[in-house]
Amino acid sequence: MGVRFLDRMSRVKPSISFHSHKMQRTMYAESRNELAYLYKLEFDETVLCYITQPQTFQYEFEGKKRVYTPDYLINYIDGTYRFIDTKVDADKSNPILLKKFYILERHFKYKLKVPLSLAFNGDFNKGFSVRNLKFLYGYLMLAKPDTEFKILSEKICVKAIKYGDLISICKDLGFDECIPASLIAHSYYKFNIEKEFISHDTEVVRI
Repeated sequence: MGVRFLDRMSRVKPSISFHSHKMQRTMYAESRNELAYLYKLEFDETVLCYITQPQTFQYEFEGKKRVYTPDYLINYIDGTYRFIDTKVDADKSNPILLKKFYILERHFKYKLKVPLSLAFNGDFNKGFSVRNLKFLYGYLMLAKPDTEFKILSEKICVKAIKYGDLISICKDLGFDECIPASLIAHSYYKFNIEKEFISHDTEVVRI
């Protein structure tokens, strides 16, 4: 499947570069909304791989030939594929957009045999979720702290602990200062990313 490379100097569709840890390459987004969704893809364990702006397709709308480029093509670990197009919540009440999408959805499903879905920012960017993922993303690129997690599991009897206490314990054990956040980024501990931006008072739970 062909890839449409963006014109980096375009004023019509400016691109935002994003280094993907999952894909080990630079990806590009055409809006802040698309960039926010990239963080979701990076942390989504059901996503095996993905590409951005995968291919431009032709379709017909109201008697005219049109072109359309989805934001992402995603390959999931179960072997399925899906095209995704991100939109802002205001687009839910845009009748022309919804009519176009209905035509596109059927075109992708029946002709291309790969489903197309809309992802609205209010669904994937709830509360503090993207802000937390952005904070944790740098730690996702570090090696998994398997050894440190094993030691902590023997040291800490309770499953739930304040993030600040986790930091203190890691410091007492002589771990690198990045380990507490790395433990969360790599899903050894979790917290409600939508509810609050992570702080010393945040309760994190061992998986």
